[in-house]
Amino acid sequence: MKLPTKILVALDSQGACESALQAALWLARRAGTPADPARVEYIHAFPERPWIFGEAERLDEWSRGRDAALAHLRGSVVQWAARVPASMQPISSPEPELLAVETGSPSRVISERARSTGAELLFLGPHRHRRGLSFENTLRSVLSHARIPVWVQPQPARAIRSVLAPIDFSALSRTSLTQAQSLSRELGARLTVAHVFEPPTLGATSTMPMPEPHLVIDELRDRTREEFHGELKRLGIADEALFLEGDAAEAIEEAAPRFDLIVLGSHGRSALGAAFLGSVTQALARHPATALLVIPPSSGNLSMH
Repeated sequence: MKLPTKILVALDSQGACESALQAALWLARRAGTPADPARVEYIHAFPERPWIFGEAERLDEWSRGRDAALAHLRGSVVQWAARVPASMQPISSPEPELLAVETGSPSRVISERARSTGAELLFLGPHRHRRGLSFENTLRSVLSHARIPVWVQPQPARAIRSVLAPIDFSALSRTSLTQAQSLSRELGARLTVAHVFEPPTLGATSTMPMPEPHLVIDELRDRTREEFHGELKRLGIADEALFLEGDAAEAIEEAAPRFDLIVLGSHGRSALGAAFLGSVTQALARHPATALLVIPPSSGNLSMH
């Protein structure tokens, strides 16, 4: 299974996307060959023309701003690539001419550009609060409509040496696990598969004698652990396994800094934004502690071939 050869990186003018760009160029270098590297394109959403620019004489001013943004970002692409950590070399050479600046809301511009270019993987920087606005809404919207895997790079870019794949025994988690296996194999990274056991809250529902609550929980824990290892055996996975306990989102968030990348599946699509994500994916997207690769239900494999 091949790595993606068509990659799209969403850029912002403040430079929050720098690490995402570096990670994309690092992956592209490994997806192609020195003579034929993977293609990395860039997209930036420029604000729509304000109503106060409705007068004809003001239209040139808005257009000059858009052209200036394009020129600035093309220079920034080269600068950001040049600052890639030495541990990530070599990377693909950036091609600033592959940057497009389009008008509209970021989520719409990014999603439409991904479709029109046939991108197989989308890179996003972290969401940050700026002047009362948050990129979190853009992130949610892009993820909720994504038809290709989305890589969120919140921290300084680094080579991928370890991958964490949380699973919940659902069909979608098996799909994301397949992606994680493929990516780990291609990059020579160590794969760890995790499952979180969430102890149930037991209440008195009958006057009949019942086992001690801790005995019931112990039995459920043992049964879940057995199911987890049985699932890995059925899938032929002999890599490291991590059986955690507690709140699923909190447990994965706590484990996240130990890994270079977490691969998760999103749970359906919804216009309600965060409602489409499972609790773990939602928590990691909101407060990412490491790089996160979100696999949508409609995604096949990373190369989409």
